[in-house]
Amino acid sequence: MLVGTYPSMQTNLPKLVFHKDSDFLVEYQLYGEHVILHCTVDRFKLSVLKKMYEVFALMKKEFGEKGFKYMTTITPNVKFCELFNGVADEHTKMIYENKEYEVVRWVLKQQ
Repeated sequence: MLVGTYPSMQTNLPKLVFHKDSDFLVEYQLYGEHVILHCTVDRFKLSVLKKMYEVFALMKKEFGEKGFKYMTTITPNVKFCELFNGVADEHTKMIYENKEYEVVRWVLKQQ
């Protein structure tokens, strides 16, 4: 079940790599005015979190400068996204493979 106007979990859009190292991977897809984020963390510790904050700030800056309005992700772990000031859309939840997910969005500053 998907409520709202967000892309489904499966898309045919190509995934592009924004950051990749031995600790985490950040990929994205471009969907209209949205940048759809995909993040995989292989090793989580304070130094990795600090690097993730740096990468995230760079993403927001670069995508805002390119004219995108939002960065969006669909996640089962809203609290992790809140570490990066993501805001969950309480009206947009979905069930995928018997697990509840929520849409989290960041509004980008236009340069």
